[in-house]
Amino acid sequence: MRTITRAAIAVVLSATLTADQSAAPAPPPASPGYAEAWAVPVETSGPFLLAIGHNAAFVAHADGIVAHAKDDGRILWTHPRAGITQLFASPLADAPLAAVAASGLVAFDPATGDVRWTSSLEAPGTGTYLAAFQGGGLTIASGRTVRAYRRDGTVAWSASLAANATTPAVERDGVAWLGTEAPSLVRLDTSQGSVISQTPVTAPPQAIVLVSGEAYVVSTAPVLALYRAGESKPSWQWKPKRGLAGVVGAPAVGEDFVFVTAIDNTLQQFDRGGGAVRWRQPLPSRPAPGLTELGGHLFVPLITGEVVRLSPVTRTRAPFADMKLDRDARLQAFQVDAGGAVFTVTVSARAQALTAWRPAAPAK
Repeated sequence: MRTITRAAIAVVLSATLTADQSAAPAPPPASPGYAEAWAVPVETSGPFLLAIGHNAAFVAHADGIVAHAKDDGRILWTHPRAGITQLFASPLADAPLAAVAASGLVAFDPATGDVRWTSSLEAPGTGTYLAAFQGGGLTIASGRTVRAYRRDGTVAWSASLAANATTPAVERDGVAWLGTEAPSLVRLDTSQGSVISQTPVTAPPQAIVLVSGEAYVVSTAPVLALYRAGESKPSWQWKPKRGLAGVVGAPAVGEDFVFVTAIDNTLQQFDRGGGAVRWRQPLPSRPAPGLTELGGHLFVPLITGEVVRLSPVTRTRAPFADMKLDRDARLQAFQVDAGGAVFTVTVSARAQALTAWRPAAPAK
């Protein structure tokens, strides 16, 4: 009796294992793409700057600024101010919209477009960089001066640099980091603007991303380097073996990995701990600035206006949206807001448009 029981069990187990091995693995759940929420024509001439605020998408052009409602794209207000070279919007509802023009720094009411306050700058134009400051304020690096403004326009502090700034003053945990032409990497105490440290680097920084006391710095050589707070040398740095493959825009930093887009039309993943290259993914065309990680996917804007969306784990492309772009279309601006909506400004010989894209409802 015992022999028969064991034999029966063996037959059942064998059949079960065979069934398990022959069954195909269940496919991963479908990831819904994005759908066009609205699109509005941009009637004026470019180039265009884009900033996404709490309730509006702001587009600056050669003739001024236009505020579009985020829900349907309708025009909320316009302001005729020419020569804007920088535009910055806060996600906080009442924080000012900031712009750099030939006259200096201008802060607008984001709801009405009225001017709240203005300030002169040391080097208005391309040598000026805007960034967020505490409580809806902003920092502005202009020439050799860095200033922090509260949202009402009063100056929280001002600091002098040994050389012209080359990046915005990016703030985290009470410390602001920025690059200079020295070349150097400067750290400032955001409570009073005093210089904490000034670290020499091999080339002027072009972009900085901060994550928990770590600064991921983009420059020309090395292309990417990690500096930790209190250290005078990089923990690791990347110099491409295939010539000098520059990085486009700023990196995206995840929990364990760093992602960059390069001018050789690739997306690359690095280990945060040691800088090892994990993988290198070809892209359909030249990437544009704006690489973003959100909701378990990487969003990669391309100069053609197309957006590549893929999983950083499997490297498989997920659908983004049905983008009906002209063959000669070019991307002018790209931003993802905190709610996951994507905004693009594209131009072609036939049309210029600001478009909002939102996650599509999952298929039933």
